[in-house]
Formats: sequence, structure tokens, C-alpha cells
Amino acid sequence: MKTVLLVMALVLFAGCAEDGSPLFEEDGGADGGDSDSDTDSDSDTDTDTDEEYDTDCADGCTDPPPDTCDEEGNLFQYSGASSCIENACEYEYETVACGYDCVEVSGDDYCMDSICDGVVCDERPDDECYGAYVLVVYINNMGTCDPDTGECSYNWDWENCPDECIVVSGADDYCG
Repeated sequence: MKTVLLVMALVLFAGCAEDGSPLFEEDGGADGGDSDSDTDSDSDTDTDTDEEYDTDCADGCTDPPPDTCDEEGNLFQYSGASSCIENACEYEYETVACGYDCVEVSGDDYCMDSICDGVVCDERPDDECYGAYVLVVYINNMGTCDPDTGECSYNWDWENCPDECIVVSGADDYCG
């Protein structure tokens, strides 16, 4: 029974941390647990009764905020779990340390899973001379992103030039 009460208490006060983590309410308020009229820094909940707490919980607190990035590259990922405290909806969230970066977009922000997220390798380099009689020919326009560097690489092959390799600035070199 004590374990259940402890878990319930943690659920009710999720998001009220004093470390600057967001406390989201349906009316858009985010104050980390302290209010304008409540200066007690040990308070776990906000006791201010101004309009920011006049949000009616009649809708059942079913509309969590979008996931958001913080300045350190962490993601505040909101679940659907919520509670109504002092007539304001509060939602549970998890702070996720993003491995590569936290990307801010319209709607839900997200963590990049890989350095290659969002990298499109569809512009191959120009064919190029390698010495006077060898041409490096890139086989197609689609390449792959290197998961260590985020750079694109493309398949290529050698072509021996019978006469010489002709260098063309800004375009494919070719065998003459």
C-alpha cells in the first residue's frame, strides 16, 4: 500500500521539479513549480490562483503538449498521462538525452537517432581525372551516409583513358 501511494505521489508531482524542467498546463503555463505570488522555493505545487490556473479540467486533460527541446539538447517527451491539480492540467513527461541532437520542428520536436538523420545523398560528385590516363566514374546519383562522419559517399569505378583524361571545370571530366 505504501508503494502504491508513493508511486501515485510521484505521478501527481511529475513535472514540478525545481531544476527548470517544464511544468506544462493546458493554458500554456510553464513555471517549474514557482509562481509570481508564491516565493517559497520548497513548494512542490503552485498555489497561485490567478488566471493561469483557471483552465477547466472538464475535458479530462487529454491534450498533452508537443514534445520540446531544451537548450542542452534534451527532449521533454510528454506522455498522455495527466492529472488535474488546482483546476489545471499537468502532464507527465520524460527527459530524454538525445544522442546526436534535438531537432526543433513545428509540432513535436524529436531526437535524431543518427548523425545521418535528414542527410540525403542524391548529388554525386563530378567524374574526375586521377592522373593523366585514369578517370574516376561515379556510378549513380544515390549515395550512402557514413554513420561516423555524416558525409555522403558514392560508388565509383576506374576507367582507363586510351589517350588522356580531360579536366573540365564544374562538370564531369572525361576520357579524350
